[in-house]
Amino acid sequence: MQAFATRQAVAGLSLLTVLGSAAPAQEPQDTVEEIVVQGSRLPQSVESFPGSLTIIDAADLDRQRAFNKDMISLLANEVPGLATSPGSISNFETPLRGRTAIVLIDGVPITPTLRPAGRDMVSIDASAIQQIEVIRGASSIYGHGGAGGIINYVTKRPEAEGLRFQSEVGLGSSVTHPDDGWNPSILQVIEGRSGDLDFIVTASYEQINSLFDADGDRIAPAQTGNGGLPDSEAVNLFGKLGYEWGRQRLEASALYFDFGQDTNWFAVPGDIATRQKATAAPGTVDPRAEDEGNMNSLFNLVYTHGAVLGNRLRLQVYRQDVEQTFDFRPDRFGGSQTVVDSQKTGARLDVVTPLDFGGVTGSLLWGLDFTNDETAQLLTDGRIFVPYLDQDAFAQFAQVELTLTDWLEVQGGLRHESFDVDVKPFTSLSTGADIRGGSLDYGETVYNLGFVVHPVPDLDLFATFAQGYSLSDIGREIRDTTVPDFVDMLRPEPLVLDSYEAGVRFRGSRAAGGLSAFYTESELGERLAADPDNPGLLIQVRAPEEVYGAEAWIDAEISEAWRTGATVTWLEGKLDSDDDGSYDTWLDSRRIPPVKITGYVEYDADRWLVRLQGLYSGSRDKFGNSLVRGLGRVDSFVTFDLMASLPLGPGELSLGIQNLLNEDYYPVSAQTQNVPDRLVKAPGTTLFARWRVTY
Repeated sequence: MQAFATRQAVAGLSLLTVLGSAAPAQEPQDTVEEIVVQGSRLPQSVESFPGSLTIIDAADLDRQRAFNKDMISLLANEVPGLATSPGSISNFETPLRGRTAIVLIDGVPITPTLRPAGRDMVSIDASAIQQIEVIRGASSIYGHGGAGGIINYVTKRPEAEGLRFQSEVGLGSSVTHPDDGWNPSILQVIEGRSGDLDFIVTASYEQINSLFDADGDRIAPAQTGNGGLPDSEAVNLFGKLGYEWGRQRLEASALYFDFGQDTNWFAVPGDIATRQKATAAPGTVDPRAEDEGNMNSLFNLVYTHGAVLGNRLRLQVYRQDVEQTFDFRPDRFGGSQTVVDSQKTGARLDVVTPLDFGGVTGSLLWGLDFTNDETAQLLTDGRIFVPYLDQDAFAQFAQVELTLTDWLEVQGGLRHESFDVDVKPFTSLSTGADIRGGSLDYGETVYNLGFVVHPVPDLDLFATFAQGYSLSDIGREIRDTTVPDFVDMLRPEPLVLDSYEAGVRFRGSRAAGGLSAFYTESELGERLAADPDNPGLLIQVRAPEEVYGAEAWIDAEISEAWRTGATVTWLEGKLDSDDDGSYDTWLDSRRIPPVKITGYVEYDADRWLVRLQGLYSGSRDKFGNSLVRGLGRVDSFVTFDLMASLPLGPGELSLGIQNLLNEDYYPVSAQTQNVPDRLVKAPGTTLFARWRVTY
């Protein structure tokens, strides 16, 4: 019942869950196991939460890992509202509800706020994760943007007494072209608990060789121009040490994730007019090109106390370093390759105060956040593409949850955040202008209010109004200017959006489901478009926007061993291109993906598990088959995956087949980009095998 119970947490939600990687602790029922949301600021029951939340637990993670190691595909298969995977390490064009989501690891913001580069979803290996909490909808209590929602990776923690080891070996291969397509992997976990002391260490390594499409042709190494999977290696090292005494706990953890690409192939451009695919050819695009990569290191220290003058307290201090190397561009600045270099140091204080007055019970979450973020985008030869930006962000927040009657619960809160950014002077490589530095000071206050009504047992009606925000991409705006005093002219205020959501969810003895509808609007947009004055460059369009849609989900137990379920996501969006109060221009499919439907059927009994899952991505063409960059039409496709796990010797064997029917298709991102060397097909049928033993 665990997967069934977990999906009940997928019910509709919005910004109130912003309270912290927000999250519910499901009320136990006769037919449903309790769901404990870890690493969150304010645990609460799903039934009392007015918004949309998905929890991917350890069992769900293990099932998806049997198909592939692509974290974005894993999330897309499980999370309504999230766009499909581009098949690379980039989530730059994988929006959540049409807007940018921020990624956290144990509550630490991983997304570089000053120069977001779209590599944050792939910043840790799934083997180190206990569960994933995804808040669908505008959020602000965690800060750092996240207008589309929050994705929080909660890392593993030992539970049982004693010492335990787990070893795993795996091998994957393309079925359409086995040569050069072998993908070996290895994982070792050591964990232990003795009295008040516990620890866990995980180490994983995966080698991804060439990928091949449904025709057996080699896939170009950089499918999106923002990081590719083929011909790469991934190393993940994670450790956590905890000590508990009384109602207190001190926990230290460290993560090192390094994804590097070393390829002897480059992309041969296709033809976007005829939809002739890009291919791979031996050699390199330029002898000066360095290997692409994505490195993330994180140190996290957390102290919790369960009873400080009647309050629960959590204090967190962290340090994160990110280095992201992108593809070589022979046509830019005489040949260049960029690296985002970001360091983030911060602290978070959460206090939960129980409330009980006049028969009304509840809790108040309040606290402080501080982050220093220093980021630059450099060229590998030392030239400055985006200057060093040094930002201090300080925030205060409060969120109250009240049970007014046994059928009505309300929540509300606010957050104020202030920003102080120093911009270093530099010479623009794009324009040659000498840009004077300066300081930017701005702030924002956002709030939310929602309620849940329980007209009958196991039925929840909810509605919420919430404000969220996305931070302006200051670096992108500065790097291409011709105005020396441009820093003083910037409008760096956050993109504030108003979000409205209403929905219903139900729980029964054999089924659970939900339906929610949402609408968001903002006075400033976050759309990227081609610069008419500088071909090949993208500029930020700050026109007003609206995004609206609906999500539905259901899970059911057919029998003791059989389960099935499905999700449906539909959304649309427009912008007010001439600022006349009328939303008259469609947002492109990099922001608004087509209809997505997922479904599965699963048999789980007697240590045997078999799962068949499918994904349908619809068509979308709002621009008359345009060949303009970013405005490509999107054709539909359907894929199926099959996995089985069974006991073998002292361990367990799992077999997974991705793209079971060898569907020949372009990912959504490849279709909508309209860039010849990124018109890359998705992998054909791929087989994965994994054997694991615990001792």
